[in-house]
Amino acid sequence: MTMRGGPRLAAFLAALTVLAAGVGLCGCGAVTPRATVTVLGTWTGEEQERFENVLAAFEERTGTRVEYEGTRDFEAVLAGRIDGGDPPDLALMPSLGDLEQYARDGELVALDGPSPSVDLGRVRREYQPTWLQAGVTAGPDGRARQYGLLVKGARKSLLWYSADAFSWPLPATLDELVATGETIAATGTPPWCLGLRSSSDSGWPGTDWVEDILLHQSGAEAYRAWAQGRLPWTSDTVRTAWTTWGRLLAPGMVRGDATGALLTRFGDAATPMFDERPGCYLNLSGSFASYQDSAGSPATAAHVEFPSAGGERRIIIAGDILAMFDHTSAAAELAEYLTGAEAQTAWARAGGTIAPNSAVTDYPDEATRQLVRSVQEADCAGVVFDASDTMPAPMRTAFYRAVLEFVANPAALGTILTGLDEIRKRSYPAAAEAGAATPGTAPSC
Repeated sequence: MTMRGGPRLAAFLAALTVLAAGVGLCGCGAVTPRATVTVLGTWTGEEQERFENVLAAFEERTGTRVEYEGTRDFEAVLAGRIDGGDPPDLALMPSLGDLEQYARDGELVALDGPSPSVDLGRVRREYQPTWLQAGVTAGPDGRARQYGLLVKGARKSLLWYSADAFSWPLPATLDELVATGETIAATGTPPWCLGLRSSSDSGWPGTDWVEDILLHQSGAEAYRAWAQGRLPWTSDTVRTAWTTWGRLLAPGMVRGDATGALLTRFGDAATPMFDERPGCYLNLSGSFASYQDSAGSPATAAHVEFPSAGGERRIIIAGDILAMFDHTSAAAELAEYLTGAEAQTAWARAGGTIAPNSAVTDYPDEATRQLVRSVQEADCAGVVFDASDTMPAPMRTAFYRAVLEFVANPAALGTILTGLDEIRKRSYPAAAEAGAATPGTAPSC
């Protein structure tokens, strides 16, 4: 068959064939696949968007692709992936209790192991002991190692109020806190805004109350012993904290009383503080609090530290902790980035976050900078990590349920505490009972 178009067309088609073959060869041999890091965390919605903004600079600079999965059912999803042999490279854990469990089971890579995953020399220069110690826990050999590093922190132990509406003296002691609440209640408006509903962990806002009261009544060492399972729930120390909270929950003290607290979402509880006629006046929350009025506009909120019985400053911190399940060069590079000042500055600028990295100074307002300094300047022996977040999962879940049961029926406290103590005995390993290294132990100052 004669090709139509003559020799010139034939030459063109031949050249095209050679070019196509060359492109194919280049495509197969010259393009390097992008490295991928898988990350599991709890952040969804706006929090996920902020995290993806933090990741953008890393992905652009390194060419590494980060596949992030955010879920509110973090514990179940993580356990399922591990059981299925498909753990994420990195996890951003909301619970130090989970970090301890996975480290003890040999699932985690020690960040200070033979192949370091981050520059711990840099981290130790930039992190204070208060934040650094949280990620130290025992591995399968019982040796305490750096298995986690906090990358996004929060300051708790804060009472929030409307700067425009609150007209009473701010309480300086626990007794004054109770008395102020009773004074406000006498006006016909309950003092406390409280919402215990949450998407997957209803009850957790009430654990903050028990934790703060116990810390400020009995001190940091008693608090750590309780968080680590060495202080019984039936002890006078723990019982007194619950009964004190019960005084603050008395009829007329909480908006909507017990039913209102049980049915109100945590994020909605404080909105009535900013109504023209406030529906409540005080709310316990952390530095992550973001307040709006009923119209959805930013509200003028102020805070005061939770009052101590003894006068000395005691602070609860919390945060999300980075842990590694699979050591790859790309995962190590991302871990280095997330523990550094660049990534944590991007989080801090967005507001509601305290950077564990002390090199971060770019915060959106002076109020947040004051909270940062309050942690930096505090005696680290008086700074503790959120107790429920350090507890093993069965203990933590039981604590959440106990809060709901107590609010519904304070008279059942004895039975509630006895049940919690039975779970304590089953939940903590022998090493923790003996006082071995666990999350939340006193930092080395």
